[in-house]
Amino acid sequence: AAEAAAQQEMARKIQAGVVPVVGEGLEIRIVDAGGQLPGQSLVSLVQELRNAAAEAIEINDVRVVGRTSIVQREGVTYVNDTQITSPYTIRAIGDSNMMQVALEMPGGILATIRSRGPFTNLTQEESVEIHSVAELPTFTHAQPSN
Repeated sequence: AAEAAAQQEMARKIQAGVVPVVGEGLEIRIVDAGGQLPGQSLVSLVQELRNAAAEAIEINDVRVVGRTSIVQREGVTYVNDTQITSPYTIRAIGDSNMMQVALEMPGGILATIRSRGPFTNLTQEESVEIHSVAELPTFTHAQPSN
């Protein structure tokens, strides 16, 4: 029981993004020299990775978790209030074949990004390291119920 509890605890920590992780995955590099990439494209890219069962994601050394915001204000892109700039490096841990198929499908997110002008490069890696961690939120209103 103790071993199962420890495994569940580690799974929750990985999902919350509060521990560094390593594993099989992808590295995607997007070079947007002309500033043509809307922030919504990064949101769509993250959604595709999640749909393809990515277990951990980071963009330019910012950990992406369920509560992550990706917004663009006055042409500047922010991930969790951290300004990011091109080139964008997205690392995702999960089944690299499944994620690549999801991202590279005709008319998919990488094709859409390329059609706007940015250059993209996707590589499958046996070992992707994600060192960034997310901060645990402070809950003001939510409390455990009995």
